Amino acid sequence: MDNLINSKVKHSEFGAGIVKDANDEWIAVEFDVGVRFFPFPDAIINNYLLFGDDIDVDKPKVHDNEAEMVSLDKKHYRNLYREEFKNWLSNVYNKKSDKPINDITGYSSDVFFIEENCPEREFLTWFESEETLEEAREALLKVPSIVNGKQKPSSRVSGYITRLRLFREFLIDTGII
Repeated sequence: MDNLINSKVKHSEFGAGIVKDANDEWIAVEFDVGVRFFPFPDAIINNYLLFGDDIDVDKPKVHDNEAEMVSLDKKHYRNLYREEFKNWLSNVYNKKSDKPINDITGYSSDVFFIEENCPEREFLTWFESEETLEEAREALLKVPSIVNGKQKPSSRVSGYITRLRLFREFLIDTGII
């Protein structure tokens, strides 16, 4: 992994950056918007990070405004895993489950609600254990759109937690965590 340190990379959303750290699971890249973590080697295999000595790190992609940068950042994992999760739900989970999921698109979107609304924690850390999923429950109960919604907050959060547990199963099943 040490041979990746200080390599120049390009990301479609964050622009040019430099690899600051890497291990068997993660690669950390410093962009103009800060350090971002990517699953390793998936980010390279799936061409989310492109390596090259000709990448000009002095001229990273410039976003029109701060809101655009925040929007891109909040949807990073959605962009990285949503399609793969939808395929897993359809081709793996539904084939082995007694209760197949009909609304795969809804399930696959709902999982990333926490990424956009609870940024106090790196997204994949919500899925480390049952304890972190309980912490996710507590964090979701503080989200204004849940608290102020028509449905009882605890009922709505229970639905999200069910989806988060499925996503955790997907992450484990595919070797991401």
